[in-house]
Amino acid sequence: MTTSSGRVSGHYAGAFTRLAAAVIDWFIIIGVYGIILGGAQFLLDVFVRSDANVGDGDPLLRLIGLLVWAFVYLSAGLVITGRTLGKTLLGLKVVTRDGAPVGARGSVIRV
Repeated sequence: MTTSSGRVSGHYAGAFTRLAAAVIDWFIIIGVYGIILGGAQFLLDVFVRSDANVGDGDPLLRLIGLLVWAFVYLSAGLVITGRTLGKTLLGLKVVTRDGAPVGARGSVIRV
């Protein structure tokens, strides 16, 4: 709930709600990453017409790519709205102790 001063009032989220939001976010992160890899494979097939397979790359590079994408997804959501999609679905919002928006620096540190 937002007050007239723009501050958020309410209760702290419990461990289960936070965990559920994190699980939703990670399903989204992994799903979209799979779509990104599939799109890259499609573009490679269309424009290069080679037998190269995006999935045949170094597993460490794919893990780094996933972690970079997760960082971008999580930090961008928190910077822009104070929420990720998982948090939004469960009615959560990240704010400072006094209820103010967390801001870019705080969002990046949090992620």
